[in-house]
Amino acid sequence: MTVAASEEAVTPVGRSRPVPVAGWAPPGVTTLRADQQAILELVFDTFCRRFAEELTTVIRLPVHLRVRPARLLLWRDVLAELPEPYSACLARWSPDHAGGLVVVSVPLAVAYVDRLLGGPGAPSEHPGPLTEVENELVADLHRRVAAAYAASLAAVAAAGATVGPHEPRLGLLRALPPDAELVVADVEVTAGAAAGEISLVLPAPLVIPALDAFAGRVAPDPQRPQLPPTGGLLDATVEVSVRFEPASLTPGELCRLAVGDVIGLPHDAATPLQLWVANHPYLRVQPGRRAGQVAVAVAD
Repeated sequence: MTVAASEEAVTPVGRSRPVPVAGWAPPGVTTLRADQQAILELVFDTFCRRFAEELTTVIRLPVHLRVRPARLLLWRDVLAELPEPYSACLARWSPDHAGGLVVVSVPLAVAYVDRLLGGPGAPSEHPGPLTEVENELVADLHRRVAAAYAASLAAVAAAGATVGPHEPRLGLLRALPPDAELVVADVEVTAGAAAGEISLVLPAPLVIPALDAFAGRVAPDPQRPQLPPTGGLLDATVEVSVRFEPASLTPGELCRLAVGDVIGLPHDAATPLQLWVANHPYLRVQPGRRAGQVAVAVAD
Protein backbone atom coordinates (compact mmCIF):
# COMPACT_ATOMS: atom_id res chain seq x y z
CA MET A 1 0.00 0.00 0.00
CA THR A 2 1.40 3.38 -0.94
CA VAL A 3 0.75 6.36 1.29
CA ALA A 4 1.24 10.09 1.23
CA ALA A 5 2.95 11.12 4.44
CA SER A 6 2.91 14.30 6.49
CA GLU A 7 4.81 15.01 9.70
CA GLU A 8 2.24 13.47 12.06
CA ALA A 9 -0.23 11.65 9.82
CA VAL A 10 -0.50 9.47 6.74
CA THR A 11 -3.30 9.37 4.17
CA PRO A 12 -3.92 5.82 2.92
CA VAL A 13 -4.63 5.49 -0.79
CA GLY A 14 -8.37 5.66 -1.42
CA ARG A 15 -9.13 7.81 1.64
CA SER A 16 -9.56 11.53 1.86
CA ARG A 17 -8.59 12.13 5.48
CA PRO A 18 -5.19 11.56 7.04
CA VAL A 19 -4.83 9.08 9.85
CA PRO A 20 -2.73 10.24 12.85
CA VAL A 21 0.23 8.03 13.65
CA ALA A 22 2.62 7.93 16.57
CA GLY A 23 6.32 8.30 16.00
CA TRP A 24 8.43 5.18 16.35
CA ALA A 25 12.13 4.58 16.75
CA PRO A 26 13.91 1.23 17.10
CA PRO A 27 14.63 0.41 20.74
CA GLY A 28 18.16 0.98 21.91
CA VAL A 29 20.32 2.82 24.40
CA THR A 30 22.38 5.96 24.22
CA THR A 31 26.14 5.96 24.01
CA LEU A 32 28.45 6.69 26.91
CA ARG A 33 29.42 10.33 27.45
CA ALA A 34 33.03 11.45 27.03
CA ASP A 35 33.56 11.83 30.81
CA GLN A 36 32.14 8.36 31.45
CA GLN A 37 34.45 6.89 28.79
CA ALA A 38 37.43 8.73 30.31
CA ILE A 39 36.76 7.26 33.78
CA LEU A 40 36.23 3.78 32.36
CA GLU A 41 39.47 4.12 30.39
CA LEU A 42 41.38 4.71 33.64
CA VAL A 43 39.57 1.77 35.27
CA PHE A 44 40.48 -0.51 32.38
CA ASP A 45 44.07 0.71 32.34
CA THR A 46 44.27 -0.50 35.93
CA PHE A 47 42.54 -3.75 34.99
CA CYS A 48 44.91 -4.41 32.08
CA ARG A 49 48.00 -3.92 34.23
CA ARG A 50 46.61 -5.98 37.10
CA PHE A 51 45.31 -8.85 35.00
CA ALA A 52 48.31 -9.00 32.64
CA GLU A 53 50.62 -9.46 35.65
CA GLU A 54 48.36 -12.14 37.15
CA LEU A 55 47.88 -14.09 33.90
CA THR A 56 51.61 -13.92 33.12
CA THR A 57 52.30 -15.55 36.50
CA VAL A 58 49.69 -18.28 35.92
CA ILE A 59 50.63 -19.37 32.39
CA ARG A 60 54.29 -18.21 32.44
CA LEU A 61 54.02 -16.47 29.08
CA PRO A 62 54.18 -12.75 28.26
CA VAL A 63 50.66 -11.33 28.27
CA HIS A 64 49.54 -8.02 26.75
CA LEU A 65 46.04 -6.51 26.98
CA ARG A 66 44.41 -3.65 25.09
CA VAL A 67 40.86 -2.53 25.76
CA ARG A 68 38.55 -1.01 23.15
CA PRO A 69 36.09 1.79 24.02
CA ALA A 70 33.14 0.57 26.07
CA ARG A 71 29.70 0.28 24.48
CA LEU A 72 26.11 0.33 25.71
CA LEU A 73 24.08 -2.61 24.40
CA LEU A 74 20.81 -4.36 25.12
CA TRP A 75 20.94 -7.95 26.39
CA ARG A 76 19.45 -9.32 23.16
CA ASP A 77 22.22 -7.56 21.18
CA VAL A 78 24.87 -8.99 23.50
CA LEU A 79 23.55 -12.50 22.84
CA ALA A 80 23.36 -11.84 19.09
CA GLU A 81 27.10 -10.98 19.09
CA LEU A 82 28.08 -14.26 20.80
CA PRO A 83 29.93 -16.45 18.29
CA GLU A 84 29.45 -20.18 17.94
CA PRO A 85 31.11 -21.90 19.70
CA TYR A 86 31.64 -19.63 22.71
CA SER A 87 32.82 -19.75 26.32
CA ALA A 88 30.73 -17.56 28.64
CA CYS A 89 29.81 -17.48 32.32
CA LEU A 90 27.12 -15.43 34.03
CA ALA A 91 28.42 -13.01 36.66
CA ARG A 92 26.37 -11.62 39.54
CA TRP A 93 27.59 -8.24 40.77
CA SER A 94 26.90 -7.31 44.39
CA PRO A 95 25.50 -5.51 46.30
CA ASP A 96 22.44 -5.67 44.01
CA HIS A 97 23.34 -9.04 42.45
CA ALA A 98 22.75 -7.53 39.02
CA GLY A 99 23.51 -9.82 36.12
CA GLY A 100 26.42 -9.61 33.72
CA LEU A 101 28.60 -11.85 31.60
CA VAL A 102 32.26 -12.78 31.14
CA VAL A 103 33.11 -14.09 27.66
CA VAL A 104 36.44 -15.61 26.59
CA SER A 105 36.99 -16.27 22.89
CA VAL A 106 37.43 -19.98 22.16
CA PRO A 107 40.95 -19.72 20.60
CA LEU A 108 42.19 -17.95 23.72
CA ALA A 109 40.40 -20.45 26.00
CA VAL A 110 41.93 -23.41 24.14
CA ALA A 111 45.43 -21.92 24.38
CA TYR A 112 44.90 -21.25 28.12
CA VAL A 113 43.83 -24.87 28.74
CA ASP A 114 46.74 -26.19 26.66
CA ARG A 115 49.17 -24.15 28.73
CA LEU A 116 47.67 -25.29 32.05
CA LEU A 117 48.05 -28.92 30.93
CA GLY A 118 51.74 -28.46 30.15
CA GLY A 119 51.54 -27.57 26.46
CA PRO A 120 53.09 -24.57 24.68
CA GLY A 121 49.85 -22.58 24.72
CA ALA A 122 49.92 -22.28 20.94
CA PRO A 123 46.77 -21.29 19.00
CA SER A 124 44.85 -24.19 17.41
CA GLU A 125 41.59 -24.83 15.61
CA HIS A 126 38.63 -25.85 17.76
CA PRO A 127 35.55 -26.16 15.54
CA GLY A 128 33.21 -27.52 18.20
CA PRO A 129 32.17 -26.41 21.70
CA LEU A 130 34.56 -26.85 24.59
CA THR A 131 34.37 -30.14 26.48
CA GLU A 132 33.18 -30.35 30.08
CA VAL A 133 36.76 -30.65 31.34
CA GLU A 134 37.88 -27.67 29.24
CA ASN A 135 34.97 -25.58 30.53
CA GLU A 136 35.95 -26.40 34.12
CA LEU A 137 39.50 -25.19 33.49
CA VAL A 138 38.40 -22.05 31.64
CA ALA A 139 35.94 -21.24 34.47
CA ASP A 140 38.99 -20.38 36.57
CA LEU A 141 39.99 -17.82 33.93
CA HIS A 142 36.47 -16.32 34.04
CA ARG A 143 36.69 -15.95 37.82
CA ARG A 144 40.11 -14.31 37.60
CA VAL A 145 38.82 -11.82 35.01
CA ALA A 146 35.81 -10.85 37.15
CA ALA A 147 37.87 -10.54 40.35
CA ALA A 148 40.52 -8.37 38.65
CA TYR A 149 37.89 -6.08 37.20
CA ALA A 150 35.99 -5.77 40.50
CA ALA A 151 39.26 -4.75 42.20
CA SER A 152 39.98 -2.20 39.46
CA LEU A 153 36.46 -0.76 39.70
CA ALA A 154 36.65 -0.45 43.49
CA ALA A 155 37.29 3.33 43.62
CA VAL A 156 34.24 3.96 41.41
CA ALA A 157 31.80 1.31 42.62
CA ALA A 158 32.11 -1.09 45.54
CA ALA A 159 31.16 -4.28 43.72
CA GLY A 160 32.07 -7.92 44.04
CA ALA A 161 31.50 -10.61 41.43
CA THR A 162 30.24 -14.18 41.71
CA VAL A 163 30.85 -16.18 38.53
CA GLY A 164 28.95 -19.33 37.65
CA PRO A 165 29.80 -22.22 35.32
CA HIS A 166 29.68 -22.14 31.52
CA GLU A 167 26.15 -21.17 30.50
CA PRO A 168 24.32 -22.62 27.47
CA ARG A 169 22.33 -20.29 25.22
CA LEU A 170 19.00 -21.31 26.73
CA GLY A 171 20.27 -20.31 30.16
CA LEU A 172 21.55 -16.99 28.80
CA LEU A 173 18.18 -16.23 27.19
CA ARG A 174 16.47 -16.62 30.56
CA ALA A 175 19.13 -14.81 32.59
CA LEU A 176 18.08 -11.20 31.83
CA PRO A 177 15.22 -9.37 30.10
CA PRO A 178 15.94 -8.80 26.38
CA ASP A 179 15.86 -4.99 26.82
CA ALA A 180 18.17 -4.90 29.87
CA GLU A 181 20.91 -2.28 29.36
CA LEU A 182 24.53 -3.34 29.78
CA VAL A 183 28.00 -1.84 29.45
CA VAL A 184 30.23 -3.99 27.23
CA ALA A 185 34.03 -3.74 27.17
CA ASP A 186 36.08 -5.85 24.76
CA VAL A 187 39.70 -6.54 25.71
CA GLU A 188 42.20 -7.81 23.13
CA VAL A 189 44.57 -10.35 24.68
CA THR A 190 47.92 -11.63 23.40
CA ALA A 191 49.42 -14.49 25.40
CA GLY A 192 52.63 -15.78 23.88
CA ALA A 193 51.77 -16.95 20.35
CA ALA A 194 48.02 -17.05 21.07
CA ALA A 195 45.60 -14.16 20.67
CA GLY A 196 41.95 -13.69 21.48
CA GLU A 197 39.44 -11.51 23.22
CA ILE A 198 37.76 -11.19 26.59
CA SER A 199 34.44 -9.37 26.88
CA LEU A 200 33.16 -7.93 30.15
CA VAL A 201 29.41 -7.35 30.19
CA LEU A 202 28.31 -5.25 33.18
CA PRO A 203 24.85 -4.06 34.25
CA ALA A 204 24.39 -0.41 33.26
CA PRO A 205 22.32 0.39 36.42
CA LEU A 206 25.43 -0.49 38.46
CA VAL A 207 28.08 1.22 36.32
CA ILE A 208 26.45 4.42 34.99
CA PRO A 209 25.34 5.92 38.36
CA ALA A 210 28.75 5.09 39.85
CA LEU A 211 30.54 6.88 36.99
CA ASP A 212 28.29 9.94 37.38
CA ALA A 213 28.83 10.03 41.14
CA PHE A 214 32.59 9.73 40.69
CA ALA A 215 32.55 12.59 38.16
CA GLY A 216 30.53 14.75 40.57
CA ARG A 217 27.43 14.90 38.39
CA VAL A 218 25.19 13.35 41.03
CA ALA A 219 25.48 12.77 44.76
CA PRO A 220 26.56 9.23 45.74
CA ASP A 221 23.75 6.90 46.75
CA PRO A 222 23.81 6.73 50.58
CA GLN A 223 22.32 3.23 50.42
CA ARG A 224 25.23 1.92 48.34
CA PRO A 225 28.49 1.05 50.14
CA GLN A 226 31.24 3.53 49.32
CA LEU A 227 34.98 2.96 49.56
CA PRO A 228 37.30 5.68 50.90
CA PRO A 229 39.14 7.66 48.20
CA THR A 230 42.33 5.64 48.56
CA GLY A 231 43.72 2.64 46.72
CA GLY A 232 42.34 1.25 43.50
CA LEU A 233 41.75 3.83 40.80
CA LEU A 234 42.90 6.89 42.76
CA ASP A 235 46.27 5.27 43.51
CA ALA A 236 46.84 3.91 40.01
CA THR A 237 49.74 5.45 38.12
CA VAL A 238 49.12 7.17 34.78
CA GLU A 239 51.54 8.39 32.12
CA VAL A 240 51.95 12.18 31.93
CA SER A 241 53.65 13.95 29.01
CA VAL A 242 54.17 17.50 27.77
CA ARG A 243 53.86 18.19 24.05
CA PHE A 244 54.76 21.03 21.71
CA GLU A 245 52.60 21.88 18.73
CA PRO A 246 53.63 19.45 15.95
CA ALA A 247 55.82 20.50 13.04
CA SER A 248 55.47 19.22 9.47
CA LEU A 249 58.40 17.90 7.42
CA THR A 250 58.54 16.20 4.05
CA PRO A 251 60.16 12.75 3.70
CA GLY A 252 63.01 14.42 1.78
CA GLU A 253 63.66 16.86 4.63
CA LEU A 254 63.68 14.01 7.13
CA CYS A 255 66.22 12.07 5.07
CA ARG A 256 68.54 15.11 4.89
CA LEU A 257 68.61 15.71 8.66
CA ALA A 258 72.07 15.57 10.21
CA VAL A 259 73.63 16.16 13.63
CA GLY A 260 73.41 19.84 14.52
CA ASP A 261 70.41 20.65 12.29
CA VAL A 262 67.67 22.70 13.96
CA ILE A 263 63.95 22.02 13.47
CA GLY A 264 61.69 25.01 14.04
CA LEU A 265 58.43 24.28 15.85
CA PRO A 266 55.25 26.31 15.22
CA HIS A 267 54.98 26.97 18.96
CA ASP A 268 55.54 30.45 20.36
CA ALA A 269 58.08 30.45 23.20
CA ALA A 270 55.66 32.35 25.46
CA THR A 271 52.75 29.97 24.82
CA PRO A 272 52.12 27.35 27.56
CA LEU A 273 52.54 23.69 26.67
CA GLN A 274 49.82 21.06 26.81
CA LEU A 275 50.03 18.48 29.62
CA TRP A 276 48.57 15.13 28.54
CA VAL A 277 47.36 12.34 30.81
CA ALA A 278 47.53 9.13 28.77
CA ASN A 279 45.94 10.30 25.49
CA HIS A 280 43.80 13.11 26.93
CA PRO A 281 44.77 16.83 27.22
CA TYR A 282 44.49 17.90 30.84
CA LEU A 283 46.25 21.19 31.75
CA ARG A 284 48.36 24.01 30.29
CA VAL A 285 51.85 24.27 31.79
CA GLN A 286 54.98 26.42 31.59
CA PRO A 287 58.40 24.70 31.35
CA GLY A 288 61.13 25.43 33.88
CA ARG A 289 63.66 23.82 36.23
CA ARG A 290 63.64 22.38 39.73
CA ALA A 291 66.65 20.87 41.53
CA GLY A 292 68.62 20.66 38.29
CA GLN A 293 65.84 18.82 36.43
CA VAL A 294 63.34 19.92 33.80
CA ALA A 295 59.95 20.66 35.38
CA VAL A 296 56.65 22.33 34.52
CA ALA A 297 54.36 24.65 36.48
CA VAL A 298 50.60 24.64 36.03
CA ALA A 299 49.61 27.73 34.06
CA ASP A 300 45.90 27.17 33.41
